[in-house]
Amino acid sequence: MRQVAIVVEGQTEDRFVGDVLAPHLWTLGIHIQPIIVKTSRTAGRASAKGGGSWKHWRKDIGNTLTSSQFVCVTTMIDFYGYPDDGPARCSAPHTDECVINRERGMAADISDGDRFLPFVVLHEFEALVFAAASAASDLPAKVRKHCAGVLAQYDHNAESINDGPTTAPSKRLKSEWSGYSKVRDGVAITASAGLPVVRSHAPRFDQWLSRLEALSG
Repeated sequence: MRQVAIVVEGQTEDRFVGDVLAPHLWTLGIHIQPIIVKTSRTAGRASAKGGGSWKHWRKDIGNTLTSSQFVCVTTMIDFYGYPDDGPARCSAPHTDECVINRERGMAADISDGDRFLPFVVLHEFEALVFAAASAASDLPAKVRKHCAGVLAQYDHNAESINDGPTTAPSKRLKSEWSGYSKVRDGVAITASAGLPVVRSHAPRFDQWLSRLEALSG
């Protein structure tokens, strides 16, 4: 069994990795361990809260890479949650090029050869919820219809959904579903739809997961 660590932004990503990614990768001989980045450190104690300054990401990624048990250490961080002091921030946001530059900047800053695989979610976790919505039977019909309409506007690429602070994927979901919970509902919807559906509407996510699958060899 090959060991892979994913340093994640918060509880939602932690649950998503454990409930959705881990069972799939286990069948390929890959054991995934999510690690929530620790951003609150007081009196010598660390508290895992997610997000925060790049120095916390850098510290936790570096510490994880010191463990030889992991054949790969990767990340799952929202484009919107990318640290203000993170490497390779660009002035032209919301583009594939900007995300790629950030991932390259992270890799250059960590500088650990091929074992570190940065991944930034474009634009946020809820993009994966939109990708899953068409096949999530437990999603309210009104919300499913709304998600299908938005996805069609963006050529069925959920990672392209973004218009601004009130129309980002999470804002769109909450406008149609006031009780939406990122941790509870977001993870359940992606699990219900299944990874093949999510991957078909999220090409960057699909490419990242393919690289993790290739580690089985």
